[in-house]
Amino acid sequence: MTLIDQDARTTALVAHDRTLLVEAGAGTGKTALMAGRVVRLLADGHDPANVAAITFTELAAGALHQRVTRFVDGVVQDDVPRELAAAFPGGPTDAQAANLRTARGRLDRLSCTTIHGFCKQLIGPYPVETGTDPGATMMDPAQTDIVFDELRDRWLREHLSAAGNGPSDADDLLAHMLFRDPDHAIAKIKEGAAILRRNRTAGPPPVTLDRADLADFEAAVDTLARNVNGLGEESCDTLLGELRVLRETLAGALDSGPDAAGLLTLAEPPRISAMKKDTTAFRAWGRKGKVVAAGQRRGASKGEAERANTDAQAAYADAETALHALLEKASGALAAGFLGALAEIRERYAEYKRNAALMDFDDLLYAARDLLRDHPDVRKKLAERYQKVLVDEFQDTDTIQADILWRLTEVAPQKSADASWTERVPEPGRLFLVGDPKQSIYRFRGADIAAYTAARDALEAGAGERLTVTANFRSQAGILDWVNTTFADPLSAADQPGFEALSATKTDAEGDPPRVTRLDVTVESSDPDNDPTVDDMRRAEATAVADLCRQLVGSHPVKDDDAEGGTRPCRPGDIALIAPVGTSLWIYEAALEQAGLPIATQAGKGAFRRQEVLDLIALARVLADGRDTLALGALLRGPLVGLTEEQLLDCVHALPRDPERADRIPALNLNADPDALPEPVAANTLRVLRGLRARARTTTPFELMAEAVEEMRVRPILERRHPGAAERALANVDLFLELARPYAVRGLKAFARDMRDKWEVSAGQSEGRPDAQQEAVQVITMHSAKGLEWPVVIPVNAVGAPQSENGPQLRRPDDTLHMPVARMGPPPPDYKATLDQNERERGSERVRLWYVACTRAAQLLVLPHGDAGTDANAWDKIVDLGVDALPGLDTSGFAPGLPERSAPATNNQDAETFRAEAERVAAARPTIRRRSPSRHEGYAGDGEAEVVVFNDEDGPVVAGPAAIQGSTTRGLVIHKLLEEVLTGETPETGLVDRAGDLLDQLGVAPADDPSEGPVPLEMAGTVERALACPEIAEIRDMLVPEVAVMASNVDDIVETILTGIADAVATDDQGCPTVVVDWKSDVAADLKKREQYRSQLRDYLNALGAQRGLIVYVTDSNVERVVAD
Repeated sequence: MTLIDQDARTTALVAHDRTLLVEAGAGTGKTALMAGRVVRLLADGHDPANVAAITFTELAAGALHQRVTRFVDGVVQDDVPRELAAAFPGGPTDAQAANLRTARGRLDRLSCTTIHGFCKQLIGPYPVETGTDPGATMMDPAQTDIVFDELRDRWLREHLSAAGNGPSDADDLLAHMLFRDPDHAIAKIKEGAAILRRNRTAGPPPVTLDRADLADFEAAVDTLARNVNGLGEESCDTLLGELRVLRETLAGALDSGPDAAGLLTLAEPPRISAMKKDTTAFRAWGRKGKVVAAGQRRGASKGEAERANTDAQAAYADAETALHALLEKASGALAAGFLGALAEIRERYAEYKRNAALMDFDDLLYAARDLLRDHPDVRKKLAERYQKVLVDEFQDTDTIQADILWRLTEVAPQKSADASWTERVPEPGRLFLVGDPKQSIYRFRGADIAAYTAARDALEAGAGERLTVTANFRSQAGILDWVNTTFADPLSAADQPGFEALSATKTDAEGDPPRVTRLDVTVESSDPDNDPTVDDMRRAEATAVADLCRQLVGSHPVKDDDAEGGTRPCRPGDIALIAPVGTSLWIYEAALEQAGLPIATQAGKGAFRRQEVLDLIALARVLADGRDTLALGALLRGPLVGLTEEQLLDCVHALPRDPERADRIPALNLNADPDALPEPVAANTLRVLRGLRARARTTTPFELMAEAVEEMRVRPILERRHPGAAERALANVDLFLELARPYAVRGLKAFARDMRDKWEVSAGQSEGRPDAQQEAVQVITMHSAKGLEWPVVIPVNAVGAPQSENGPQLRRPDDTLHMPVARMGPPPPDYKATLDQNERERGSERVRLWYVACTRAAQLLVLPHGDAGTDANAWDKIVDLGVDALPGLDTSGFAPGLPERSAPATNNQDAETFRAEAERVAAARPTIRRRSPSRHEGYAGDGEAEVVVFNDEDGPVVAGPAAIQGSTTRGLVIHKLLEEVLTGETPETGLVDRAGDLLDQLGVAPADDPSEGPVPLEMAGTVERALACPEIAEIRDMLVPEVAVMASNVDDIVETILTGIADAVATDDQGCPTVVVDWKSDVAADLKKREQYRSQLRDYLNALGAQRGLIVYVTDSNVERVVAD
């Protein structure tokens, strides 16, 4: 069969003297074309070392190299692969066969790699020219994020310390922003640092402010004054007064330079009554009646009064317009100053990488570009080395990648170093590009479809030639006919790179079922009084899709040339659920698992919801901190060990008790003696954990966790937990271990803390990828599905709307950043236009995403269609898929290949019954007020809580023989030491070391002098003196630390619930509280605070029924007695 595009394919294989751009559609065999051209180059005598084949991923690069090797072997053995028939008509000549045999032994010198790998090869021999360490290693993304965040926080602390200590404090923009609104400032700093990191050469456009920018506003205010002066209308006089004050404020800010405070004032001016809520826009004039009446009272005719009102209203509008223009420009100046200040973080990051001999992927690109640009002699040598450069997936390029390729392959004589890459002309035959602009979908990674179209235009304007390849070897004709009809118009729009219809090579036989079908979904609202929500639609769609997959498996015939008769029953791995985004994909995953189907997810980000990951987090916490009884309990009680609560209580009961404190319940932690435990499983687990814990200080977190997984038999347990479908859980174990790799220096405690934090905030984390994916239904995003194919494809999760990407915006044509920084007011001048342009480009890319998703289907494409209407901006409205006109999928002949799942329990409660019961519950519910004395809540006159930006804010320093600086950190450590001494966890002889450990856990370096910060020796001495106080020494053996206090006081109207934690409580022989102790680490408590402490302690005394309380000021060992009310 002669392909419709055979001439173009032949040219692509054999025309080695021309610069070619091959636009190859989905499923047209791009990899075979690339490999075939390489083989023909080798057959014509080119050395493999002079050929570079660049593709998008390492996996694709490996597959390309394997394809080249297989093709070379086939041609040498005179068994020319079908894909190469046009390149070797009649077989290879003797010379070609000899060249290929020679090349076969040198294929290890063939460069099959990614663009980043290719750039590394370019710069590797030239460390001096590129200023890179020849032994530099690549940073993985997780390591990069951690390093950058640490550098940003460290820089901010240093910057603010310098600002506070030097003369520049008055003009430090960041310091002023943090003083005005710490939360907003911190969020903006993180946002700004992140956009600067992603765009290493971009910066804000410069903006200059001067007094002339205020002229229009001043003139408008003067005009308004001329129109309303003398009317005697109160609201006009008030407005005019406020505008005049605002004018003077803005003038003063401009006259300051503007300095940092002035710039913030200009961007965030004082509010006046004319402004709408949360914005600087003016309210409607709304004074016509008052102005006209006032004018008539002054003797003006009605017409004159109305004209005066019209003039005043126009001046009011002019004032708003002029103010908006000024604030917009001020916002631009604020963004320029703000991002300019943060640019030092980017420089710190680059310096850190240089000093640590590390590189990220962007470093490779820029180093290669700079090498080719700044060193003509080196460029010449590299051009001699890489005489043939082939690039796959060129639609996902960007300007710097194109610059590298054009400079490397440029015809002599070369343009000047600063000339644009689009002005350069590649030497004929040296550059071969393959791509499909309809599949350009990686904008979020920096891919720029504008760069592709610029390259295409530059090649066609020069000596290049564009070829089109359209014969599709993947999909059946019915699918391609629908794709061509559906996407021809959307992809031919002005903002798209153009459309070429695909031609089928797999025809449908008469009587074949429809290849593109509709799956009807019935949606029910979770709230009968309202329309279905998006999640209601997702749940209904997930259930319908899971039922369909369950019917397809084992019943739907799938074409397979290797199967007997050419078909076989559908397997789970033949089905892919492709989603535009990962939002709420756990709904689909849960529905598939409930249907009994194995799944492999590359789309959802719910790794920290998975039980196996939670087990490993508990394991990491136990190994990081042997005192973490909560984590140990979770591990022992969880499915990884499986002890019951009764068994755990038996273990605690069996632990030996301190003879001097026989009433104390011992703690079950890694310090417990395993031989004392009655449960063999618990004892053995503790021995394993203690052995692992002993190696925690000398082993990297990755190695230790890998050992723990083996010794705890995690993998065998998961295989038993998920019989026949453990791949997903096992892949998540590997994922968790990989997350530990970047913590080789930071240590196990940091890793355990970060994993706990990610779990607590439900951080998005993609799950691991199982190896046996062909045995599971694939759940994957449209982005990740690129380059893959499945017999059955079902697009899902398209009922929601795409999220808008507000925040900082990059304008690519001039590489400028546009970012709103102020809390209110207009954004910078070009921000809205840049945002709109970027959103249009994202909208165009979403059309291409749908094209990619639909062209993944080889034999059946099923489009879910719910009976509930989706939002006008929803994903399923981006392209008119014509779902209503599609035939429904006939599953009547399918026999479920999986056992019937049990139906969920039916809830027969109707809405009326629910409402009646809810009303009875509400009526019976008492009014409850909660108080927590330790937080000093409920005191009259309390103001808003203080905003703390940094934990270690300096406290007061007490003068004396040994001045001591108070701080939150010092108080935390002292309280913890007192608790551990009383529980017996820490002996008094170990207080200094334990204080140092606690400071390390808090991330605080010990100070050399107590007047400068917390010192372990001083804090240990403070604890010893506090415990030696006569009042404490008398009752020390009876003290129980950290006692939970809960009490309720009920009157006829209100129940007041008191909750808190008393620092220590002494009890009598019957266990009744007698004395309550409250430790205070203040170094200079004033009278008001002391009274608060007394009130707090009285609350605890009343709640516990104790008669006596002791407030111990541990810093000076002063004890104050308090009696109950």
